[in-house]
Amino acid sequence: MQQVQRRHQQGESISALARAFHLSRGTIYRYVQVQQPPSHQRSSPYDGYRSFSYSYPPSARQERR
Repeated sequence: MQQVQRRHQQGESISALARAFHLSRGTIYRYVQVQQPPSHQRSSPYDGYRSFSYSYPPSARQERR
């Protein structure tokens, strides 16, 4: 994403970038417009229960499996 943004700032066209990176022009447009890169932190449906499960002593966690 940063390479796309840098090359676009240097004057390379959207079409040329799409060909160079083998991406669609729509994806290149999105990459150029993004102000900061994504955080890549995904949530899990179990995140709300993690603190609860870690409150058990290790021996109790093994027995419950």
